[in-house]
Amino acid sequence: LRTALARSRNMVTVRLMEQVGVEAVRDVATGMGIETELDPYMSLALGSSEVKLLELTAAYGTFANGGLAVPPVFITRIVGPGQEMVEENWPGASRAISSELAYVMTSLMQGVIQEGTGSRVRALGRPAAGKTGTTNDFRDAWFLGFTPKLVTGVWVGFDDGTALGRHESGGRVASPIWLDFMKRALKGRPITDFSIPSGIRFYRINTEDGREVRGNTEAKTRFEAFIPGTAPAPPASPTKHIREQIHRLDRQRSAARTLEEPDRIQPPQ
Repeated sequence: LRTALARSRNMVTVRLMEQVGVEAVRDVATGMGIETELDPYMSLALGSSEVKLLELTAAYGTFANGGLAVPPVFITRIVGPGQEMVEENWPGASRAISSELAYVMTSLMQGVIQEGTGSRVRALGRPAAGKTGTTNDFRDAWFLGFTPKLVTGVWVGFDDGTALGRHESGGRVASPIWLDFMKRALKGRPITDFSIPSGIRFYRINTEDGREVRGNTEAKTRFEAFIPGTAPAPPASPTKHIREQIHRLDRQRSAARTLEEPDRIQPPQ
């Protein structure tokens, strides 16, 4: 799933929606701040419903907020000439997803920047997560991303739906704009990492089959975050064929050692 998200493999997204159901996806999206009516079809996994940039940015803010959805507000307070408070407007927060799920998703989207279509954003030089987006015929290019303290969304396109041009994808067109803004907005601010909820567990897994790895191995591995109850499968046991090969090699080594031993001197009769 990490690789599919990082490289925008849409077929994996479709299969995932088949498993969880379209209605479940719509419910979670609504809870995270998507107010637009989403199409109740499998094509939703491919972005068939048009959504406002502000809604998407607010939804991504839920990940940065540890699973708490906070509606966007343009004016938080108005102070009069005598420093008296004229108006104050702080939005309330609601729990949309668990803090553990928010962290796992954040970790996956960090992979988009570290090794995927959002690699240009690595130049920010601080922990960040996000996702690129590109519509059919390159009509729209997106990059939604966040650090622990700031979430920003970028859309590039024409109002009449004219194509941007061949290969003008979210990673190529939108992410550089996001990067330039975030560099300026975060200049001088301390570098912080995403908080890890107490319920998160880390396991070393084999990147090929997703199984847990214990001890030394020649396989490519990484540490991955898991929610309790979703731990990776234990290491695969050797098959009968492999065990037989191991036993045969052991017998061959034993025979070779016997041949290499010098003849023993027989005592006189």
